[in-house]
Amino acid sequence: YTLSIVVWSLNSAATLEDCLQGLDFCDELIVVDGGSHDGSRAIALDFSQRVYFHPHSNPAMLKHLGCQAATSDWVLLLEPNERVDVLLKNEIETALSQTTSNGNALSGFSLPVQPSWGAHAFETPRSAARRAVRLFQKSQVQALPLNPLTNLQVNGQLGHLEGGAVGVVHRPQ
Repeated sequence: YTLSIVVWSLNSAATLEDCLQGLDFCDELIVVDGGSHDGSRAIALDFSQRVYFHPHSNPAMLKHLGCQAATSDWVLLLEPNERVDVLLKNEIETALSQTTSNGNALSGFSLPVQPSWGAHAFETPRSAARRAVRLFQKSQVQALPLNPLTNLQVNGQLGHLEGGAVGVVHRPQ
C-alpha cells in the first residue's frame, strides 16, 4: 500500500508544525493552504514540497483539492490542529498492512476526532469524540462533501481505528 496524508491549513502557524512533525511514515505529504497570512505556508514548505495555495477556499474545498492531488492508494485527512500520535501511527500501519496482505475488503476507516474550534482543541474523553471517516482508499471515495460536518462516503466496508488524531492546543506566539 501507499499512503498520502492531506492537511488543510488557514492561518494555522500556531499548530501546523506540531501537526506535520512525525508524518514521515507516509509516502506523500500534501498541505493545501487557503490563503494564510501568518507564516503557515513557510512552515508547510519545511515539511513538504507538495504545498498548494488556494486563497479564499473553505476547509472542505481544501480537503477536496488535496485529495485530488494525492497519488497514493490510501489517503489520511488531517486538520491543522491535529497530530498523529504513536498509537494512531502504529494502528494505521497495522490496519493498512492487514487490509492489503489478506485481501480484506475494507475501503476506509473511521476514527474518533476531537471537537475543535479554529486552533483550539477541546479536551474531551475519547469516548465522547465523534467518529469520522478520515482514512480511505482513494479509488473508493464516492465524493468529498463540501459541508465540513458531513461524513465522507466511501464504497465498501469501513473499519474502525481507536487511536484517533490527537488535538494540538493553540500556543500563542
